[in-house]
Amino acid sequence: MSRCSPLALVCLVLWSLSMTMAAYCQDQPPEKPTGVMTIDDLFAQVGSRVPAFGGMFVDEKSDTLYLYMVPGEGGDLARLDRVITDVLGPNRPPEHKLQALAAQYTFRQLKTWHDRLSPQVLALPGAVFTDIDDSKNRLEVGIETWALAGAVETVLAALDIPREVVNLEETPPVSLPGIPADQNPLQTVDEVREGKTLRDEFRPLVGGLQIQIAVTGLASSSTCTLGFLATREKILGLVTNDHCIQEHNQRHLDLNMFYQPTIDDKYKVGNGSVDPDYFKKEQNPDCPENRFCRFSDSAFATLTDKATDPVGYVAKPASGLDWDGTTKFRIVGTVKPVKDMSVTRVSSQSGIDTGSVSNPCRNLNTKDSKGRDTGVTLLCQVSVGWTVKVVPGDSGSPVFTTNKENNDVMLLGLLWGDTGVSPVDQIKITGTELGPTLLVCADGLKC
Repeated sequence: MSRCSPLALVCLVLWSLSMTMAAYCQDQPPEKPTGVMTIDDLFAQVGSRVPAFGGMFVDEKSDTLYLYMVPGEGGDLARLDRVITDVLGPNRPPEHKLQALAAQYTFRQLKTWHDRLSPQVLALPGAVFTDIDDSKNRLEVGIETWALAGAVETVLAALDIPREVVNLEETPPVSLPGIPADQNPLQTVDEVREGKTLRDEFRPLVGGLQIQIAVTGLASSSTCTLGFLATREKILGLVTNDHCIQEHNQRHLDLNMFYQPTIDDKYKVGNGSVDPDYFKKEQNPDCPENRFCRFSDSAFATLTDKATDPVGYVAKPASGLDWDGTTKFRIVGTVKPVKDMSVTRVSSQSGIDTGSVSNPCRNLNTKDSKGRDTGVTLLCQVSVGWTVKVVPGDSGSPVFTTNKENNDVMLLGLLWGDTGVSPVDQIKITGTELGPTLLVCADGLKC
């Protein structure tokens, strides 16, 4: 899908105010996405080599990796252990103890059913998400109201998917916490602080800082969080959310001016440069009918010519928003999500926080901050339950796992919603996302 050109300022205003896909139009379809390898695809690879495999999750407190296995299917615990290491490599969960759990369904069965039901269920108005529930050996479907249950069950029957395989959950819609720069409800908090916070000016740039994005001549703008610095095709830039961008026309991405911390010429740090088009069902059957899809909510901005900021660092606040400007996390690698994995985020509005992965691969329909359907479905997103509520302006926050021994961290991805996180491996997908040339690690480390 290519974006429509603005008619005067109408298209821009529609986007900035409503975040709906009315600001988009179909021109020439992009090539079918290639190089897509989600965490569910990797689990399916495990299942192809050990048919008994039914999913897995971790318990970090007991140092245990729980593995579902279907009795009577091929493979034993020792072989499954070896295959998980082969497939996940350095991204294998670090837990040392293994505990087998009896499963009713293999992971390959669950994935086959999920791949069939997801695009049809998410095409229903009021559907929120679909996923494979790794801790229950079941599928899960989120709906805004129980009134939609009958429609979901009709889809299941038509697809010949056993009803008992699917757990229905009534859940609120997933929203994008965007906010105009001049309407930040938390701004007054800084007035009583003595030290600096993540909303102040800092150089060099690091992940977790407040940024604002605007297009010259337009009244609308957005406040978001700088996710992380990176190089893309050897060009230095920053990564944040796609929905923070103001101008989406592919020919005019450079009209997006990035500032840190606030909109002022002296604070300008870069221009928008890469914001891939969405695709539709015609390009990828995983996308629901009449919706637009991507595998990440991400965009890349090229830093100014004079920028020499080091890649791979995230602010490490002492607590909340307070930051001394020097203590930093260092990104040394990337990590794949596993259910119940502990993660940390650094957000410019709500500060540093911890949470755990509630699902590593969830297909999600999104709504804007005012509850209006964006028309966008994000595929295989990580869902995280946070200790502190995500607030407007936190969009784009870096999410990672920490090392108790030092400040080295493994990058998981970008926060884009109240629970949603785009995994970094999917941000690097060829074609529809930022691509594999994106390098995010510090000190010359290759990741």
